Amino acid sequence: MTGSSITGTSEDSQRIDKPDQCLQVDGMMSGTGIKDLRLMEWMEPEELGLSSALAIEIEDWISRYASIHYRGFKDKDEITAIDQEGLLIAKKVQSECPNRLVRYCSAADLVWMDIP
Repeated sequence: MTGSSITGTSEDSQRIDKPDQCLQVDGMMSGTGIKDLRLMEWMEPEELGLSSALAIEIEDWISRYASIHYRGFKDKDEITAIDQEGLLIAKKVQSECPNRLVRYCSAADLVWMDIP
């Protein structure tokens, strides 16, 4: 997994000019799983209009992510699996919020990945 900054087309740049247009899916335990990067605030899935199925998936993922965190991120296979699940969730958020730029943050590897 490699890190990256938010990059993209001029259309992407126009999408993120507004405060609520750049979201990060993040397993940080103190959060909700989705952070508004312009306001630097955690967002509830309902605030974004995400489906209830995706909201439940995010909640379950955060719980498993916390478990891995408390074990010290020692098992690389476990980290890879939870990050792959997080990337899939980020793609689903992007699908349900098409006018927002979405990225994924791996707390275990300290990398950020843009979701196309």
